[in-house]
Amino acid sequence: MITPQLRSYLLLFSLLPELCFASPENPTRAELLQTVKHIQQLAEETQSELEQEKLAHKGTQDALTFADKALTDTQAQFNTYRIAAEQEIAKGNSAIVSLAALVKKHHLDLIILCGLWAGLVGLLYLKAGAILGPAGVYAAAGLGAAGIGLILWRL
Repeated sequence: MITPQLRSYLLLFSLLPELCFASPENPTRAELLQTVKHIQQLAEETQSELEQEKLAHKGTQDALTFADKALTDTQAQFNTYRIAAEQEIAKGNSAIVSLAALVKKHHLDLIILCGLWAGLVGLLYLKAGAILGPAGVYAAAGLGAAGIGLILWRL
């Protein structure tokens, strides 16, 4: 039969190796098991964080790819608009040059027309001046001024 004293000795001798050899240099089996479990838990957490970082990196990479594509498209559109604008500006400049030449020609035509009108009024005065007398000078001057004014007003 096992007496309480014998039971104490048996318990002491069974725990003696663990009590004697348990130290930071020599951990017990339970401590080693606990450490392994803790390492496994840390590994799982680290793996989970790594997966989250991979997903975040992929999202950032996708956003960067999208932004690069948008930048390329925008640059292409800008270059297309710039080329079209330069073509329109060139057309406008050529139209301005041709219009300037036309306006100069038109002004020359008006000057010639004014000269012809003044000559016609002068001839009319010379032919009709004898009939109207001194009032013919005023009539010819008024007629000439009105005609030249009308020509220049229509400029």
